[in-house]
Amino acid sequence: MGYTHRIKLDNALKRGCGEDRSIKRSTSSWTWVTWLAASLLRGVSIDIKLVAGLPFAYTKLPTGDSEGGNGSWPIKKLVHRFKIPIIIATLFVATGVIVVYRRGEGTVDIPIVTPPPSESPPPAEKTELDPTIFAFDKESRPLWMDSPPTQPPLSLRVAVLSHPKEVQRRQLIRDNLFKGVRRNEIHIDYRFLVGLPVDGDNVVEKKVEQLKEEEKEKGDLVIVEIKEAFNRLSEKRFAALKWADSFSNTSYDYFMNLDSDTFVRFGPLARRLPTVLKGKNVNPREDPIIIARMRPHWWHWVTTVSDQNQDSTDQDLRLDGPWYSYPIGIGYMLSSSLVKSMVTTRVPLPHHIHFPNDDVMIGSWISSLKTFPDPEHSFRVSRQHDWNLDTTISPQPLHPNIIDTLVVNDIDGWHDYPGRANVEEIGGSVEWNSVCIHHIKEDEIKLFRKVPEFQGDWKE
Repeated sequence: MGYTHRIKLDNALKRGCGEDRSIKRSTSSWTWVTWLAASLLRGVSIDIKLVAGLPFAYTKLPTGDSEGGNGSWPIKKLVHRFKIPIIIATLFVATGVIVVYRRGEGTVDIPIVTPPPSESPPPAEKTELDPTIFAFDKESRPLWMDSPPTQPPLSLRVAVLSHPKEVQRRQLIRDNLFKGVRRNEIHIDYRFLVGLPVDGDNVVEKKVEQLKEEEKEKGDLVIVEIKEAFNRLSEKRFAALKWADSFSNTSYDYFMNLDSDTFVRFGPLARRLPTVLKGKNVNPREDPIIIARMRPHWWHWVTTVSDQNQDSTDQDLRLDGPWYSYPIGIGYMLSSSLVKSMVTTRVPLPHHIHFPNDDVMIGSWISSLKTFPDPEHSFRVSRQHDWNLDTTISPQPLHPNIIDTLVVNDIDGWHDYPGRANVEEIGGSVEWNSVCIHHIKEDEIKLFRKVPEFQGDWKE
């Protein structure tokens, strides 16, 4: 009888566990546990080797003292005497094994009740600006506001750095910054520079096609062949510089680079410029000039990363060197003469530099044109590359001659929206001189154009 039940148990295990006797993660695993318990209740002896799924030989069990040796109890009697504890222990162990093996695949469907998503309404669009950000009463209306436009009109090439998804913001900028600019005081050729839209690390071709459709309709997009990412903003700035130089420097005055959250009053910018440059006696088509809100820094870079390198984590070699001024965040204006000098260097300017140092990079370019050819300036490889490194080097000049740029720090004209400055010192109230205001939210763009003191800046 014991032999017969062993065969039945072996067949049941094969059905429940498969021919390889490994426990399946399915509901059939419970079948042999139930049969096992029923067999125990009938007093069937269990071979531990069989339960473990190992090969075994069928042998006759000892039934008396003469076969058991040393007066030991027969296994069948032991099972009968301790039937209930054995059943409980066996069921406990078998159930644990099943749970462990089944846990990975989740074959037991446990319904999970999730609360419905909260349907909070979208934030209401602003209908007016905070009146405390303005300080027009700080001084009377300046004379330059009513001065006649310069002749010939100021000529600008403007590049706006934009994210592929900023479709609505780009339209707001078209309608509220560029539309209605008076051509008798300023001529503008502008483009939005966007990188390739990505999902993770993969370019989303459908969204690329949408950008191409926008370019076809609007005619004002430059799709830069790099994946859109913060770490590659410096590459977009370099691409903007090359776009500016796609026309002769004798055909325009300044190249202007802006973030998409900067609001610009182009008319007042042109009318105010002679006041900003008063006494400088410069010609932007012949002299190197930068106009922006400036801050100091000492990092320089030399080109070590090729444009063919697809690893966006690589950066150009950083050096510690002389202090200089760089244009912070808001944007900057470079004279067409300076643009030409920047794109005709002996080697391409270093532009594989991670955010947030993409604006510092602009100041380092200008400084390098002046300091690299001068043997009086020394540079040391930055410790960010090797803390044990203390190497002084002499970078190769980018041009055979020193190019000394006029740096104009326009504190009153270029500033952040009050209370939103990353650096407190560049925040400030909106006044008559405010021509470039940074950190503007999307729903504030139209409202800034409607500010009563700004009426007349555009031709409606």
